[in-house]
Parts: sequence; structure tokens; C-alpha cells
Amino acid sequence: MILLTPPMIALYKGTSPISRVIRCFHRSPYSHASFVSGCGLEYEAWKGGVRTGAFGAAHTPGTEVDLYLVAGMTGERARLITAFLKAKEGKPYDYWGVVKFITRRKETPSGQDRWFCSELVFSALRAAGIELLMRIPAYQVYPGMLAYSPLLTLRETIRIGKPGPSQQWPQHVNCGCITCAATTAVQPRGGLWDSDRPETGAKGVR
Repeated sequence: MILLTPPMIALYKGTSPISRVIRCFHRSPYSHASFVSGCGLEYEAWKGGVRTGAFGAAHTPGTEVDLYLVAGMTGERARLITAFLKAKEGKPYDYWGVVKFITRRKETPSGQDRWFCSELVFSALRAAGIELLMRIPAYQVYPGMLAYSPLLTLRETIRIGKPGPSQQWPQHVNCGCITCAATTAVQPRGGLWDSDRPETGAKGVR
């Protein structure tokens, strides 16, 4: 049996020129967001579009990443999230949305055709019944805003390519884990991962 960690949201502290601009304009340490399954498979809207791959494989070695646990995450919700993300795989990246974020111009919903990183993560969790933030459309959510959700708890900070507890995921080979939405699922004890806060549920702030 593969030992799983709970699914998490990864918030990147990118150091490229565009990442620094995003961080500066939002006055946030974060420039990118992704969803990471229990076996280390990363779902993200990144250069070239929505993709799936091993955690951190598409990013610069040494980049600092904060990994956040999500309160109310259950096996069923994990399946719904990954199903949503898999359905968006191959959709183009919303470069124009990034420009509007930086220039502070009014944005319009990108719909199902193109996605910005935090918009994708926020929408996927919302589709599974987890409202990270209330009364805000997904296309207006930038990476650093996700960290303000009362449902997120920082688990650890790591650097891409450096040893760390959450970098010891098994290599993904359609392992059948719950967050890969494969045919055979491993249910977390009691339907919730031990790190969850059942009393909090999946309600966002108002």
C-alpha cells in the first residue's frame, strides 16, 4: 500500500521577472498556485496551459514553496477536485488575465477556454464544495489571496529539488490512490485525513 499525504495547495514564491512583478503588484510573497495530490501529482495552469506532472518538475530548482492543508478535505472531495482538473488538462494559459492583474485593469470571466493558476485551483475546490473565500469570482483570485482562506493551514515550506518530508512521494505510475481518481481508491481513516479540522467544515468566511 502506498503511504499517502493529504492533498495540498502549493503556493510558489517565484523569482523570475514576471513572478517578481506579480508578487510586487499584489504585495504578496506568492506568484503561482497549484493543487498537489496525495502521491505528488501536480495539477496547474502553467506555461503552455493546464498540465499534470510530478510535483515541481516544471519549475526552477531552488524555488521556495509553501504547502497548505485544506480543512474539510475528504476522499470524495479529492476525487471531485482531480476530476475537474483532469477535464481542464490541455486548456490554454490565461496570459491576458495575468496582464490585467498586473495593470489592474478590469477583468472579465475567462470561462472554460483559458485559465490562470489561482483561478483554476479556486474553481476546482469550489466544484468539490469547498469555498476557500466567499463572495468573490474565481477569475479575481490571485495566488496570494488563497493564503487568506481560513480553511488553509501551512504544513511546511520546501524548496524544489531539495529533500523534504513532502518531497518523498512515490513516483506516479497510475498508483490508484484516491486523489488520482483511478479505479481503486484508498479511503483516508474516517473519511477525513487526520490533519483536517472536522469542526470547521468547508465553509468560507463571509
